[in-house]
Amino acid sequence: MEGNRGTVCVTGGTGFIASWLIMRLLEHGYSVRTTVRPDP
Repeated sequence: MEGNRGTVCVTGGTGFIASWLIMRLLEHGYSVRTTVRPDP
């Protein structure tokens, strides 16, 4: 695995597309921070 390439913020981290994107970013060595909305 490559070293840390930086930090990325992904909004809506529990969504289908965001979860796929987070997985890909982690696989490519990025540090990921995400935002989630509380369940009402």
